Amino acid sequence: MNQRKSRPLQLVSAPTLPKNGDPLLVSAETREETARRVAARVAALIETIESGRIYQAVENFYAADVALGRGALAPMFGLDAPAARRFMKRHVDAEWCGFGVHGVGVNGDTSFIECTLEFSARGGERIRVEQVAVAQWRDGLIVRECLLPAPARPQR
Repeated sequence: MNQRKSRPLQLVSAPTLPKNGDPLLVSAETREETARRVAARVAALIETIESGRIYQAVENFYAADVALGRGALAPMFGLDAPAARRFMKRHVDAEWCGFGVHGVGVNGDTSFIECTLEFSARGGERIRVEQVAVAQWRDGLIVRECLLPAPARPQR
Protein backbone atom coordinates (compact mmCIF):
# COMPACT_ATOMS: atom_id res chain seq x y z
CA MET A 1 0.00 0.00 0.00
CA ASN A 2 1.18 3.46 -0.83
CA GLN A 3 0.89 5.65 2.27
CA ARG A 4 1.13 9.38 1.91
CA LYS A 5 3.43 11.03 4.44
CA SER A 6 3.70 14.62 5.54
CA ARG A 7 6.29 16.56 3.65
CA PRO A 8 8.37 19.38 5.06
CA LEU A 9 7.09 22.87 4.44
CA GLN A 10 7.89 24.15 0.97
CA LEU A 11 8.72 27.81 0.41
CA VAL A 12 7.32 29.16 -2.83
CA SER A 13 8.37 32.59 -4.03
CA ALA A 14 5.48 34.51 -5.53
CA PRO A 15 4.13 38.04 -5.35
CA THR A 16 2.88 39.11 -1.94
CA LEU A 17 0.96 42.34 -1.89
CA PRO A 18 1.97 44.91 0.71
CA LYS A 19 -0.76 46.57 2.76
CA ASN A 20 -0.99 49.38 0.19
CA GLY A 21 -1.69 46.77 -2.53
CA ASP A 22 1.17 47.65 -4.91
CA PRO A 23 3.16 44.45 -5.74
CA LEU A 24 5.93 46.50 -7.37
CA LEU A 25 6.98 47.82 -3.96
CA VAL A 26 7.79 44.34 -2.62
CA SER A 27 11.28 42.97 -3.18
CA ALA A 28 12.03 39.28 -3.71
CA GLU A 29 13.83 39.30 -0.34
CA THR A 30 10.71 40.68 1.38
CA ARG A 31 8.52 38.02 -0.24
CA GLU A 32 10.97 35.30 0.80
CA GLU A 33 11.20 36.59 4.37
CA THR A 34 7.39 36.77 4.60
CA ALA A 35 7.14 33.17 3.40
CA ARG A 36 9.75 32.06 5.97
CA ARG A 37 7.89 33.76 8.83
CA VAL A 38 4.54 32.30 7.72
CA ALA A 39 6.08 28.82 7.33
CA ALA A 40 7.38 28.99 10.92
CA ARG A 41 3.94 30.02 12.21
CA VAL A 42 2.25 27.25 10.16
CA ALA A 43 4.63 24.67 11.64
CA ALA A 44 3.84 25.92 15.16
CA LEU A 45 0.08 25.88 14.41
CA ILE A 46 0.25 22.28 13.17
CA GLU A 47 2.24 21.23 16.24
CA THR A 48 -0.31 22.88 18.55
CA ILE A 49 -3.27 21.18 16.83
CA GLU A 50 -1.54 17.78 16.66
CA SER A 51 -1.06 17.93 20.43
CA GLY A 52 -4.82 18.44 20.86
CA ARG A 53 -4.60 22.05 22.08
CA ILE A 54 -7.33 23.32 19.74
CA TYR A 55 -8.53 26.27 21.79
CA GLN A 56 -4.94 27.39 22.39
CA ALA A 57 -4.40 27.26 18.61
CA VAL A 58 -7.40 29.54 18.08
CA GLU A 59 -6.17 31.99 20.71
CA ASN A 60 -2.54 32.02 19.54
CA PHE A 61 -2.88 31.92 15.76
CA TYR A 62 -6.15 33.66 14.77
CA ALA A 63 -6.80 37.40 14.77
CA ALA A 64 -9.92 38.35 16.77
CA ASP A 65 -11.51 39.82 13.63
CA VAL A 66 -10.54 36.91 11.35
CA ALA A 67 -12.83 36.35 8.36
CA LEU A 68 -13.72 32.65 8.35
CA GLY A 69 -15.41 30.98 5.41
CA ARG A 70 -16.42 27.48 4.40
CA GLY A 71 -16.53 26.33 0.79
CA ALA A 72 -17.86 28.87 -1.67
CA LEU A 73 -19.54 30.88 1.09
CA ALA A 74 -18.47 34.42 1.81
CA PRO A 75 -16.61 34.83 5.11
CA MET A 76 -18.95 33.84 7.93
CA PHE A 77 -17.70 35.59 11.03
CA GLY A 78 -14.81 36.68 13.20
CA LEU A 79 -14.00 34.99 16.50
CA ASP A 80 -15.80 37.70 18.49
CA ALA A 81 -19.07 37.38 16.57
CA PRO A 82 -22.12 35.72 18.12
CA ALA A 83 -22.06 33.00 15.43
CA ALA A 84 -18.53 32.03 16.46
CA ARG A 85 -19.52 31.81 20.13
CA ARG A 86 -22.51 29.59 19.25
CA PHE A 87 -20.28 27.35 17.12
CA MET A 88 -17.70 26.98 19.91
CA LYS A 89 -20.40 26.27 22.53
CA ARG A 90 -21.96 23.58 20.33
CA HIS A 91 -18.60 21.81 19.88
CA VAL A 92 -17.10 22.32 23.33
CA ASP A 93 -18.13 18.82 24.49
CA ALA A 94 -16.73 17.08 21.41
CA GLU A 95 -13.85 14.72 22.10
CA TRP A 96 -10.76 15.35 19.99
CA CYS A 97 -9.58 12.13 18.29
CA GLY A 98 -6.92 13.19 15.84
CA PHE A 99 -5.41 15.44 13.22
CA GLY A 100 -3.42 14.36 10.19
CA VAL A 101 -1.57 16.61 7.77
CA HIS A 102 -1.33 15.39 4.18
CA GLY A 103 0.23 18.44 2.54
CA VAL A 104 1.43 21.95 3.39
CA GLY A 105 2.40 24.88 1.21
CA VAL A 106 3.33 28.50 1.77
CA ASN A 107 3.25 31.22 -0.85
CA GLY A 108 4.15 34.65 0.53
CA ASP A 109 1.56 35.48 3.20
CA THR A 110 -0.75 32.59 2.27
CA SER A 111 -0.66 29.02 3.58
CA PHE A 112 -2.39 25.85 2.42
CA ILE A 113 -2.87 22.86 4.72
CA GLU A 114 -4.54 19.65 3.52
CA CYS A 115 -5.64 17.81 6.64
CA THR A 116 -7.97 15.31 8.27
CA LEU A 117 -9.71 16.10 11.58
CA GLU A 118 -11.43 13.45 13.67
CA PHE A 119 -13.57 13.92 16.75
CA SER A 120 -16.47 12.31 18.58
CA ALA A 121 -19.60 14.40 18.93
CA ARG A 122 -21.71 14.56 22.09
CA GLY A 123 -23.79 11.51 21.13
CA GLY A 124 -20.68 9.42 20.46
CA GLU A 125 -20.85 9.78 16.69
CA ARG A 126 -17.34 9.75 15.20
CA ILE A 127 -16.85 12.54 12.67
CA ARG A 128 -14.05 12.70 10.10
CA VAL A 129 -13.49 15.88 8.10
CA GLU A 130 -11.06 16.05 5.19
CA GLN A 131 -10.35 19.62 4.14
CA VAL A 132 -7.90 22.14 2.76
CA ALA A 133 -7.44 25.27 4.87
CA VAL A 134 -6.30 28.30 2.87
CA ALA A 135 -5.19 31.10 5.19
CA GLN A 136 -3.84 34.61 4.79
CA TRP A 137 -1.47 35.73 7.54
CA ARG A 138 -0.61 39.19 8.83
CA ASP A 139 1.67 39.98 11.77
CA GLY A 140 1.87 36.29 12.72
CA LEU A 141 -1.92 35.77 12.85
CA ILE A 142 -4.49 34.33 10.47
CA VAL A 143 -6.67 37.19 9.26
CA ARG A 144 -8.64 35.28 6.63
CA GLU A 145 -9.30 31.56 6.27
CA CYS A 146 -11.41 29.48 3.93
CA LEU A 147 -12.00 25.77 4.54
CA LEU A 148 -12.57 23.73 1.40
CA PRO A 149 -13.56 20.06 1.19
CA ALA A 150 -10.54 17.99 0.21
CA PRO A 151 -10.86 15.85 -2.90
CA ALA A 152 -11.72 12.21 -2.22
CA ARG A 153 -8.62 10.24 -1.27
CA PRO A 154 -8.04 6.88 -2.96
CA GLN A 155 -8.82 3.83 -0.80
CA ARG A 156 -5.70 2.13 0.53
